[in-house]
Amino acid sequence: VIGSTSTDWGPTTLTLDQYSGVADLTKVVITFTGNVTGTAGAENTSTASGQTIVLDLEATMDLDTPDGSTIQITPSDTRTFNAAVFDGSTPPDYAGTSGITYTGLVGSETGTLTITDPTDIATFYVGGGTFDVDMTAAGTSNASGGGNTASFFTTAAGGTVTVSYYAAAVPEPATMLLLGSGLVGLAGLGRKKLQRNA
Repeated sequence: VIGSTSTDWGPTTLTLDQYSGVADLTKVVITFTGNVTGTAGAENTSTASGQTIVLDLEATMDLDTPDGSTIQITPSDTRTFNAAVFDGSTPPDYAGTSGITYTGLVGSETGTLTITDPTDIATFYVGGGTFDVDMTAAGTSNASGGGNTASFFTTAAGGTVTVSYYAAAVPEPATMLLLGSGLVGLAGLGRKKLQRNA
């Protein structure tokens, strides 16, 4: 887990446990959940007309895995504001009829990577040790509307990573014992039949 930190940051390294079981792995699934929080403001500075302003608080987050793959996500929170003509506040106060400030914005997104290549699994994810992943976050917020728009953003981002291992089924010892007993029984039946025919 990497707690919410002002963007831009990274790469930050996380260390995760390798698979240490006895059954053969069939796949590894890495899940990456990122979140962005912050504040956004906009002001219509046009004295001629009002306009619709769209504020998109966003972070682009990458998780690089040891097999060379990257999971990229873009958590965001989008708000729309119908701004009146500029109210004359200088500098823009991001308030009143022509401006707005949104606080407590929150966005989240999850991405997954499924690894099934036996070589990659054996090389990076098996052994009972650890492996590293690198996480980065960049603020990519934007505002759109008319040509005369002032805007600002403050963003922080954080993320969590989980790894799930999927192994081939291994017969339980009791099942193997029953199977062995059945084979012994079949072998005994075969001997009896041979003796009768003799």
